Amino acid sequence: MGTLAGKNLRGFLKKFFNIFAQTYEYEGTTMIAFEIFVNEEKVCTAGVDSDYGMLTAILSWAKRDLSRLPVSVRADVPGEALKMVVSGQRNLDDSDLENLQWTGCDLKAGDEIRIAIVDVDRVDAPESTQKISPKYVKKKRSDIILH
Repeated sequence: MGTLAGKNLRGFLKKFFNIFAQTYEYEGTTMIAFEIFVNEEKVCTAGVDSDYGMLTAILSWAKRDLSRLPVSVRADVPGEALKMVVSGQRNLDDSDLENLQWTGCDLKAGDEIRIAIVDVDRVDAPESTQKISPKYVKKKRSDIILH
């Protein structure tokens, strides 16, 4: 398949099977990624398949006094939560970004979390993505500063 048509077909098949297999492949060489394990079970391999971006794995615990919240939202807010969120952000072009989230799982006391930092050319596709514009980001940042 040395012809242009052959190269295009290989490129199409590569993209098609990456979508089918729910993985992202980086067009560069390799990328830093997090392999996330909970109780020795692999949860995901998360990585940002662009030249610029960020990747986070956050463990959080929160306990809230629900009586201090408006009655209308109490049913939607857990009194106590122990969670792990694996997310990231990548640059799509000069003006757009994309938020990525691989997992947002509940944890319990006794769970063991392991994060292996790996250098790979393929990662799992995120569970959700959200395209955002820099205008939105700047507005939200100014809202945070003002409030």
